[in-house]
Amino acid sequence: MALISCPECGKKVSSSAKVCPDCGYPIAQCSSKVKIKIAEGLLGTVKVWDANAKCVLATCKCGEIVEIDIKRETLISFSWGLGKMQPNLNTLMKPGEKYELCSVNTFFSSKFIVRKIDVIDSM
Repeated sequence: MALISCPECGKKVSSSAKVCPDCGYPIAQCSSKVKIKIAEGLLGTVKVWDANAKCVLATCKCGEIVEIDIKRETLISFSWGLGKMQPNLNTLMKPGEKYELCSVNTFFSSKFIVRKIDVIDSM
């Protein structure tokens, strides 16, 4: 049994609790998994980093869905390409959420962003 922060109110609560005793948020349903849909069009391998710990959490290819395990809100970095890769896109992610690394077309070019989504469609 460990103490975790309630995602709703931020108070400390037992990880084995069914609900937060302070606000009633259903702790038992909380997931520490984060799912990320990786866009097509990125060159080479994609690495997902914990930006603070500076460690790779997952390595995948374009078009895949990757799942990482984080216990609290974490700054996540993405890098892609061939050879030695440095993280080049950062975003704050919360446990239990779903995100998409995707391409957005601008007037002059396209760029990659990370956005929160409700559903991840299988590819």
